[in-house]
Amino acid sequence: WVFLIENDNQYNENNNTEIRRNNVYQILFDSGFDGIVKQMRYYHYKNIRKIVLPENTTIIKSSCFEGSGLTDINIPNSVTTIEKSAFENCTNLNNVHIDFENSKLQEIQEKAFFNSGISIIELPDNLVIKKDAFRNCNQLKHVLLHDNVTIEDNAFTDGNNECVYVFNIYEKDETIE
Repeated sequence: WVFLIENDNQYNENNNTEIRRNNVYQILFDSGFDGIVKQMRYYHYKNIRKIVLPENTTIIKSSCFEGSGLTDINIPNSVTTIEKSAFENCTNLNNVHIDFENSKLQEIQEKAFFNSGISIIELPDNLVIKKDAFRNCNQLKHVLLHDNVTIEDNAFTDGNNECVYVFNIYEKDETIE
């Protein structure tokens, strides 16, 4: 089940209650969620500010939050793929939280965060960042990268020229006894 919060009323997405996308400001997923946020499901929900994705989320599908009013999102450790345009044109999206040490994220596809408002992001090891994934993110000032990150052409172009790419920012403590 997915619950939509509209004007302090909670609705089940699966019932027949008419919900106007411009009135929805929060989305909650319950434990029965199948792990895949559907393609274009919350496309242009302008007043959404908060979405709590459950820990069993594995894929954030194409354009599912495109053009929404999201300001902050935690990407659960279980997510392996953020598909193309998932957060495209989310200009209010300032914070994307990824637990880089425990994340299973393997791929950020084309235009996943295109033209979003992200200012800083830390990405995990063993990741592929596809072309245009962070293109036109004019607020993006710091990108913190770890080992084995593949960056395709134009992944970070046309944004703020002060982007900083840092590799191996955390060295693992290797103590031999």
